[in-house]
Amino acid sequence: MNARGFTLIEAIVAIILMAIMGFMAAQPIATALRGSAESAGQIRDLTEAASVLEECIAYLNTETMQQKTAGQLADDSAFNTFLKDRDASAELWTPPGCEWENLLITVRRGSVELSRAF
Repeated sequence: MNARGFTLIEAIVAIILMAIMGFMAAQPIATALRGSAESAGQIRDLTEAASVLEECIAYLNTETMQQKTAGQLADDSAFNTFLKDRDASAELWTPPGCEWENLLITVRRGSVELSRAF
């Protein structure tokens, strides 16, 4: 019998083993890529939420808005339209141990939620 080379069965077994090992090596790579796509989505959501919150801050820093109380701001139709257009919400909030109401603005984008009290 000729002792040179591999038999057909040995070649098939080697190919199957290489395919299994390649599949096992591809799993962590696919998981890492999927995780980075989710992180990119969260970064995008955070950037959008921060941008909307900055717009709200700029709007509230106008002279006419600074002279209103939190209750007046919550009832202001122009301000509520401004928030609605940006998919944000506002509610009155009284922190523990505080006597006066504050305006709590919340912006949600995907899994990200940012809030700011005024």
